Amino acid sequence: MKKLCAIAVMVVLAGALWAQASDNFHITVTVSVLGVSLYQDDGSTPYGTWDLGMMASGATAEMTYDDPDNDGDNHIEAVNTGNTAENLVVYSEEPSPPSACGCGTPTAWTPGATAGADTYLLECGEGSESSLPASYVTCDGTDLGSADQVVSSLASGNTAHLFFKFTTPTSVSDGCQHDITVTITAVSP
Repeated sequence: MKKLCAIAVMVVLAGALWAQASDNFHITVTVSVLGVSLYQDDGSTPYGTWDLGMMASGATAEMTYDDPDNDGDNHIEAVNTGNTAENLVVYSEEPSPPSACGCGTPTAWTPGATAGADTYLLECGEGSESSLPASYVTCDGTDLGSADQVVSSLASGNTAHLFFKFTTPTSVSDGCQHDITVTITAVSP
């Protein structure tokens, strides 16, 4: 009987050692994070408002550059603050009519492919610290489609120099101050 117990203990021990044998592997993953921050051409002051003041109907204002860097330009530096390359798309809108100002009926302006009655034209393009864009796209809606794309594959940490042209409506329903919201969105390429 002693022999039988010893064999049973050996079988149990051998089984226990085999059941605990293991190996492992690791999973490494990084989630793509998209981000964009807008700065004055000095690269450190946040960009807030492009104040155009009083303009005539159908008039165009255009952002400029003057080389060398940081001495009076008025364009926007868009910095990719995400961890992956991204495209930048731009759209604009006036979300609500202006406050009554006693000069006509307050009417929200709409973005369009051309300026018209209560319709403004916003164009945008990518230039550099010392040159205007070679071409502009019309930033006229909220669809975030490829037609609104201004910058392609901006690397993480890199800066794009954005320039805008704004043309007022050719005729308006009011003489009030309008507040156009321009949204620059980072999307995956």
